[in-house]
Amino acid sequence: MMRRYAAVALVLLTMVMLQGSLLASGTFYLHDHESYWWYVRTDPRFSVVVPNNAERYVEKRVAGQRILEMTWNDGRVAIQVVSLPGESRSTVLESVQGQYLPLLRDRSVVSDREITTSNGLNAYFYAVEGTDPQGRRSMVRNVVFQRGNQLVYLTMTLDSASFQGDLREYWLRAVNGFQWD
Repeated sequence: MMRRYAAVALVLLTMVMLQGSLLASGTFYLHDHESYWWYVRTDPRFSVVVPNNAERYVEKRVAGQRILEMTWNDGRVAIQVVSLPGESRSTVLESVQGQYLPLLRDRSVVSDREITTSNGLNAYFYAVEGTDPQGRRSMVRNVVFQRGNQLVYLTMTLDSASFQGDLREYWLRAVNGFQWD
């Protein structure tokens, strides 16, 4: 009899833990446009429009950040959706710059300013181009959304010449489709 209660308790505990881990990750929902999904997180509560044709989707946690990373062209193009509680925009920009800028020579800042998205949200847009170690012009694009102590940012890395067509549209839809829920 005691074993039976222990087994039931173990199953219930596993279900509670699994539910908690599912809540920690994002959920994909159908979008009105057949080429996109809604990616929704509950902590913090936000949603963003993401393309449904990436080669790879990876959710991970790194140094307090919750990250969805989507890649194309064997990883040469990446878009990340990152949430980070309790940090400032300047911390995010320093992190992005520290991660990518040392790899680029002959850098030029494309944008470093406040923007308003199509959803009417204020955000900070930072973009830089430079020559990567393989001699190609590369680009890092970053948009930071902040609400109270909750922060979500989008980062795109790719060869500058690739920022056109579908890839450009993926980025613009993600930025302009972002919303706090």
